[in-house]
Amino acid sequence: MFSNNTAKDFSTFTYALKLNGNIVKITDDFYLKKDFSENSLQLFSKWIIADGNDLMTNLLERKITDSVKRSSYLKKLTPPESTIGTWPVWFVKFHKLPVVVGDEIEVWKYNFHLKEKAFILTDSTLVTEQIVTDEK
Repeated sequence: MFSNNTAKDFSTFTYALKLNGNIVKITDDFYLKKDFSENSLQLFSKWIIADGNDLMTNLLERKITDSVKRSSYLKKLTPPESTIGTWPVWFVKFHKLPVVVGDEIEVWKYNFHLKEKAFILTDSTLVTEQIVTDEK
């Protein structure tokens, strides 16, 4: 089935991770690895932007009124705060790139607008940055 998009705003966004100022390229990876990388980068970024609040947190807070039970589920189903420092290093290593103490890792959000058959970068936002203190 086909449909016509009548929206006037042809905007989109993507996330990218930079290691020492260079974007970690994931588009050459096999499809499943690329898909996994894009999704995990997007979800991590959204989690950071939401200040550690994610869809699961919001759902459990609405559905489970017992605070002890809700806390137990939250611990099991949501990432710990330490993920902020460990996930970016894991992501770089997942893509077989070396990371050493002192490296700078940044996560960026890029906004694009489609104009005359080309996407134009309209805005970029730094989501999070860190200097690697432990490469584990």
